[in-house]
Amino acid sequence: MKGIKLFVLAAAIPVIVSCSWKIPESVSVKTDAEYNFTIGTFSEKLSKYLSVDTLTEQMESSSSDVSFNVYDYYPESDRQKIASGGTASQKFLVDFSLQEIPIDIGSYLDKMDFADQLKGMSFDQTFDVPDLSVSSFEEPINLSDINKKIRENADLNFVDITIPHGINGTLSEEQCPSQNVTVNAPEFRALEFYSGSLDLSISCKETPVVSTNLKISLLDNSHGESYGKEITSVSNVDLLTQSKVSLPLAGKTLVPKMKLKVSGTSSGGTSGNNSTYSISASFSDDSTISRATGLTMSIDPVFINQEVKIETEDAFVSCEIGDKSETEKSILSITTKLPDGWTDVTADREINLSGAITAADAEFDKTGESDEYLIKRTLLLNGKTYSKKEIDGVVSGDINVGGTINISLNNADIVLPNGEAPKIMISTSCSITKVTSMTIDLSKYESPIETKVEANEDLPSEVSNFIEKIQLNPSGMNVKYYNTLPAENDIEFTVKSGFFGITNNTGTMTGGTGTADAPSESMKFLGEEKTVNTAFENIIDFSAEMEFPGKTEENPDYVTLTNIEIGKSYAVGVTVEPVFDWKSIKLKTANTAVEGNVDTGLNVSEIFKSLTDELGDDSFISRIKLKEIPLYLYSIVPEIVQDFTFTGNLTAAAYDAEDKRVGDEIEIEDNFVISDSVLPALQKAVGSDSIVTGFGDASQYTNIADLFNVHASGNIKIDYKFNLGKSDAGSSDPTIEIKKAYLEELGEDSVSIMLHARLILPLELRVAKLDENSNEPVVIDIMKLMDLEPGDDLFSRNEPTDLDDLEKYIDAIETAGIRYSVKNNVLQSDKVPHIELDTQDDSLQNEKYNISFSTGTLNIEIDDMKDILRSYPFSPTVKLKIPVGTYKIPRNAEAGVGLSVYIKTDGTVNLFGGDE
Repeated sequence: MKGIKLFVLAAAIPVIVSCSWKIPESVSVKTDAEYNFTIGTFSEKLSKYLSVDTLTEQMESSSSDVSFNVYDYYPESDRQKIASGGTASQKFLVDFSLQEIPIDIGSYLDKMDFADQLKGMSFDQTFDVPDLSVSSFEEPINLSDINKKIRENADLNFVDITIPHGINGTLSEEQCPSQNVTVNAPEFRALEFYSGSLDLSISCKETPVVSTNLKISLLDNSHGESYGKEITSVSNVDLLTQSKVSLPLAGKTLVPKMKLKVSGTSSGGTSGNNSTYSISASFSDDSTISRATGLTMSIDPVFINQEVKIETEDAFVSCEIGDKSETEKSILSITTKLPDGWTDVTADREINLSGAITAADAEFDKTGESDEYLIKRTLLLNGKTYSKKEIDGVVSGDINVGGTINISLNNADIVLPNGEAPKIMISTSCSITKVTSMTIDLSKYESPIETKVEANEDLPSEVSNFIEKIQLNPSGMNVKYYNTLPAENDIEFTVKSGFFGITNNTGTMTGGTGTADAPSESMKFLGEEKTVNTAFENIIDFSAEMEFPGKTEENPDYVTLTNIEIGKSYAVGVTVEPVFDWKSIKLKTANTAVEGNVDTGLNVSEIFKSLTDELGDDSFISRIKLKEIPLYLYSIVPEIVQDFTFTGNLTAAAYDAEDKRVGDEIEIEDNFVISDSVLPALQKAVGSDSIVTGFGDASQYTNIADLFNVHASGNIKIDYKFNLGKSDAGSSDPTIEIKKAYLEELGEDSVSIMLHARLILPLELRVAKLDENSNEPVVIDIMKLMDLEPGDDLFSRNEPTDLDDLEKYIDAIETAGIRYSVKNNVLQSDKVPHIELDTQDDSLQNEKYNISFSTGTLNIEIDDMKDILRSYPFSPTVKLKIPVGTYKIPRNAEAGVGLSVYIKTDGTVNLFGGDE
């Protein structure tokens, strides 16, 4: 209504502006005009909803069983009809490759292929000769606790001291003379202490009565009585209350000749009496020395347990060690040097090897061991075996150095930095210059090598059931190989098979032969030509064995390689190819049935899916029946079996989503299947992708429209079953001989019948009757095609129109209505579809309007127009009604609908004044 206001006001403005500006007594407008407002349009070509592309898309989503192509089909007969002014329906051609049906002439023999059994014997393996040399493997050795040994063995003898009673003053030298200290053990020239103390236990032999304030000193008496340099001392000693005193030793040096001096004051007791004190001494537990000179003593044994790590691959087992030359020998050396500052140390050593290399102490050359070295010895490895060992379930290639060193100090000088015995290092080196042989375990490789394969099986049922006899050319196996190992590392190959007529044939893969890029093809293990009668020769036996050097009954997977070089890689590769060369077979015709089922991916719902998706409604589809769908079936038979006969049948049926058949199946009789060796070519029109012909000489087809018309939820499927027979029905021989040479001409080792189909989909349909109402049309709501949804206001308003101020303008309307224009060349028939516009308002004088497939006008009563404008939303239905009947949809079909409101005015409108 907003548009109506604008047009009325536009008519009034020219009158107003044409007058002089003066207030009149009354103003009125004389109007005589017609206005049009477009409501909506719809125009689409049928190709948007049904085309080569849409059909292809729907079929691809419906089935994965078949390969197909969809084409526009425009035969010459249709071209002539259109050229003469007639019409022709749109047609599509679907070209299916339905199924390849094998007549398993060659594939019956597939299970006699020994490729799977023999594949474990094919390998490419590199053998790396490891470098087992170790430049220097060092590990610390802990010496025994020398400080503890000194503390435990220390023996210092102190003479008793006497303190007179009643002095009550300072003691003189005469009253308490210095006493010699005798060092019984250990024997030394000097002990320099890093920490600790010399603890004296002083015990009075009588009841103590004298109180003292003494200084007790230890003096160096190395240079006689007159020297007496103090080594260490302690003061304020009261022997009345104290029984233990400690002389600090940190930074002090003890010597073998020492005196104990006691000085200070005493009081108490009875004059003329004396108190006698005995003294014993020991080093405190924290006493440590930093240096000793002239020390003589034995220390606890040093134990050696060194693991020399050598890495090898898992497959490595052992090797024999040799010498490269007189000047390049294989040697293992063990060295342990004395700490700096240590002299006059002697040792008694027993060292042996265990683990990957074994050796007793007596086997070592020890001439290098001297005062400077605790250990310095060598072991000649020529003739030794390096062999990995399993200990506690772990396989290791480590060499274990073990033994004992008994160390003696004989007037020795030793240094203990920070009061601790220094760590000494044991260094082991191993130089292997030559390996005379190496043993590896083939089973330890990531892809184990099978050295022996045996097969002894019944003839496959696929052979015995379908084949009577097999004529064999020489068959068995071929071996390609390369062996880059040095000479004398030959690998023996032995093959045996009664079935193929091979009796212990042997071959040698010689060392130094071939490369990975150029293997030797000299080994072939083939039997003689023979005929196999499957009724009697029903056991297949086959054995193949590779024998590597060094194999034993105990270790069949072991390989021993000789004349090899350290650090070098060698390679051996074997490719085993079974040879099953049949010359001809005799096929039993009685057992050659082939059958199957294929899903075409076609159903009516899918064909019209693009249209129903757009409409949001597929209920009308059930009323649509296709008139005719010709299906041409072809069996493409290779020339090699042209003399055979094929009997059987094909059926087609529709299925639901649960794969249950819906309705009756259609049987396709033999004479409807065109057999040929070549599929007729599809011919395209010049300058076009449209197909004009492609059915060969065939004129027979099967109409499968009824399968579409049951409207099953699933697809149409074709079932087939064929039997192979002989053309010469009178022959007494029930077999057919197939020669491989004929198959090779076709480039195949088996024969298949190609089941192919071509289907024409003409857009000719009928609207079926309803049982309860035979004249009920098909109804399609086309509002969505006009971009209008149910409930949308036809005038695109947001609220009802207020007509109170517009009555005077509406009175000027003479007539109003809806103009329509319907374009249709989609449905061609003697039946006339029409469009029904239903206002959905039964209070109007005219509630419904019929729109024919043409151009016209629907006049609307003025009162109806007012009611329509006052109602909100005004949402009529627009439905296409297609009567029961038969219809053709022509090529390039297009449909369109255009709707507009028109208003014609004729009268005078008083704007103000006069009689309003």
